[in-house]
Amino acid sequence: MIENLPERYLQKLIRLALADSTTIWSTTNGQRCQFLSPGEWNFDAGPDFLRMAAIVDGHIHVGHGEVHRHRSEWHTHRHQEQAAHQQTLFHFFLIDDAAPASEPPFSLHIPPGHLQPFFEQDQQMLQQRLCDLDSLEILQEYAYRRVMRKADAAYEMLEHADGNLEAVLQSAMQQFFQRH
Repeated sequence: MIENLPERYLQKLIRLALADSTTIWSTTNGQRCQFLSPGEWNFDAGPDFLRMAAIVDGHIHVGHGEVHRHRSEWHTHRHQEQAAHQQTLFHFFLIDDAAPASEPPFSLHIPPGHLQPFFEQDQQMLQQRLCDLDSLEILQEYAYRRVMRKADAAYEMLEHADGNLEAVLQSAMQQFFQRH
């Protein structure tokens, strides 16, 4: 179930959903909200998304966003008391369990089902990356074999030159320039 995923993964899915600037969201207060930019994903302390941009009821707002599994976590985490969250305008949550006494100006309930297509899309991309890794392993194997063949050839050249490295290098350079 989407709501049981780690919070970082929920942030990723919500960010993917917000990146679609054609979607018109509705805040818990009934305001129309359209995101122009999902902002930067913050991996440090503070809000989860920095410098988000949205049009809310016809006005452009730029600020930070925070993601929680439950709406009440805003209060549980005491964000309203933290200086880092003073610029937080957007609060995103999956489960609307209770409205905290104070929260950012724009709260958005994002039902887990709305994130399902983004989850499936992300899983497909992950599967493709795994296939790409298989291709990478094959490429690495060919590269390794080529290096080993070249090393064997260089060793043979060194043996035939009675250990004269300068003669081997000169011969290898001549062969290279003849090919190119």
